[in-house]
Amino acid sequence: MAARAALLRAHFCDAVIDLARHLHADGVIERVLGRPLPVVVFDMARPGWEAHATRAANPPALIEDFTAWLRAAGEI
Repeated sequence: MAARAALLRAHFCDAVIDLARHLHADGVIERVLGRPLPVVVFDMARPGWEAHATRAANPPALIEDFTAWLRAAGEI
């Protein structure tokens, strides 16, 4: 069962990142919220993963402040 759970988690993580990318690419975030904003991906059970996932899910310019904050906090 552990292998199946790991596979399901990996698929879910990929789906979350892919969804955020599509929301950016299709202009949904900017249209709904009025400007481009980063999607911060978070998983309480996987500390540290949010840095990788957020970088993967967003255009680099949108996460510069988030990345700087993570560096200052010693998270990356």
